[in-house]
Amino acid sequence: MLEKAGGVVCRATNLIKTFSGRPEALKLGILEEQALRNTLDARLSAANRFILQQICADSRKVSPYDPALDKTLITNGLQAFKCLNCGYETYRQESSHVTTLMYPDTNHVGRHRNHTPRFTEALSLGFQGELRSRGWCLGCKRYASMASQRTITDLSDVLVINAGLDKSPKSRQAWATPGWLPQEIGITVEAGNIMCNEGKQLQPFRNYRNTVMYELVGVVAEIAGVEPQKPHLVSFVDVALSDPNPQAGSLWHLFNDFLVAPVDQQEALDFSPPWKTPVMLTYQVQHARNTIDDSWKEALDINPLYYNGSMNQIGHPSSLKPNEPMPPGTLVAIDAEFVILQKAELAIPFDWVLNEQLRGLTTLLPDRNALGRVSVLRGSGPEEGEPFIDDYVIVNEEIVDYVTRFSGIEEGDLDPRISRHAPMHLKVAYKKLWLLLNLGCVFIGHGLYNDFRSVNIHVPESQFIDTSKLFQKGEYTLKLSFIAGHLLKEEIQTGNHDSIEDARAALSLYRKYQEFVARGVLEQKVDELYIEWLRLQGWVKKKGRREAGGGSADLGGVSGRMTPETGMRGVGSGPGTPVGKGKGREEGYFESPLKG
Repeated sequence: MLEKAGGVVCRATNLIKTFSGRPEALKLGILEEQALRNTLDARLSAANRFILQQICADSRKVSPYDPALDKTLITNGLQAFKCLNCGYETYRQESSHVTTLMYPDTNHVGRHRNHTPRFTEALSLGFQGELRSRGWCLGCKRYASMASQRTITDLSDVLVINAGLDKSPKSRQAWATPGWLPQEIGITVEAGNIMCNEGKQLQPFRNYRNTVMYELVGVVAEIAGVEPQKPHLVSFVDVALSDPNPQAGSLWHLFNDFLVAPVDQQEALDFSPPWKTPVMLTYQVQHARNTIDDSWKEALDINPLYYNGSMNQIGHPSSLKPNEPMPPGTLVAIDAEFVILQKAELAIPFDWVLNEQLRGLTTLLPDRNALGRVSVLRGSGPEEGEPFIDDYVIVNEEIVDYVTRFSGIEEGDLDPRISRHAPMHLKVAYKKLWLLLNLGCVFIGHGLYNDFRSVNIHVPESQFIDTSKLFQKGEYTLKLSFIAGHLLKEEIQTGNHDSIEDARAALSLYRKYQEFVARGVLEQKVDELYIEWLRLQGWVKKKGRREAGGGSADLGGVSGRMTPETGMRGVGSGPGTPVGKGKGREEGYFESPLKG
């Protein structure tokens, strides 16, 4: 989603919502509200390990079992345990998804105090270094100090590695050394021994049959925050490795919560700034470069489009017929409604003065919405305008505001125990939209940018038609109810919103737009639309005379007066104006993560 967004705001939050619904994930202290329990890097490491374990566990439930994913993500070995009291030894098979670097002890006898260990030294110790712990000894029948050491038997195709600096803060200096993190490593496993090499040391082993060559995919770094901002995570990824069209060199990109941007390799791999700390990195086997499997696109399972996944067994038949073709370009009308889980928290300076830019405000916590209802209608054919998806979505978190006036959702509608509708899990509702997207459907709706962002799905511009833009003049965007009332002579949203009604009105507006284009009167109709809006606002001049009380407002050739109230708020930004859709709010980029 972030890569497709091309620099446009994109919130990848559904994954975090999934954690909150899994008891085993909650125990790991992954979520932000558990920040006092774990540091940010510890939460990331726990989350990553949990995700990898779940992916592999889920793949084993699919019949017939395919070991390819396990081979890709799991490193196998034999763990030996020795009691330091009686010498009793035990062994067990061990599978791991993540390896943590172990840095050589600079105080070790025979090691130079100023020696900077190579990356592959720390990796080798991570694979098979000796660890000390307490455990139950079967020999002396009591808890005793145990030494454990792992022997690697089978390497995974992808190496996920924790930097482990929280356990060895002195090794921060090694990461600050230019070029310390190699882009290529070779690992040789033979007769229970493992050798990790880089640079010149790698050359003799490069073509050895037991050597596996890896290249660096990316690294996650923690960026220290400047008060009152908290630290946050960014990723640096070499996207050249996943490009289906092979090319020489690397293409490093920065990925943060809101932005994907190209960066040069030196900037990506430079960890000398004190505000940039490595947390996790990933290598993959070289032979996997540029081999992306897109075969899933040719065999999409569209059964969820006909599946009633409600929790209370209330049925709502879909108008889609089994195996009904939906070729690329199929028109569908959509509208989504949301509820508020958390209202934004702002830091207001003591000398703050209200103005239209709201300068000086700092967002401590952004608002959080949850999808409450989504309706999708047929956009063409004899059943045009008929809904085939009308899903109420279960929200397990506390809802602080149902915003019923704008969403049409009332208390209890999203609770499967008492709802009069057919609420279903977000996963099911989201999968339906994802299928329509990947089938190549074209979405029609009003204010779709905010809807897609809040639904948490990225739709390319070629696959949606936003009716708010079809009838837009300059920067002014009119509300759906106003346009429908003027062009369709229909009153909508007279009470609480209804997403089916809104989607159907947007579809009718698109047909009206096509009619105006065919007749060559689109520009004339848009001018009339805005003149009517200005008249209702009291901005239109009377018989060429300027009305008293304000300056002139120019709207692409249409003049009017600016009242003190609208002048302070900015056109359409205040409540009650027929501008905008009233859903969501614009979010900015993070502070520059690379400039401190």
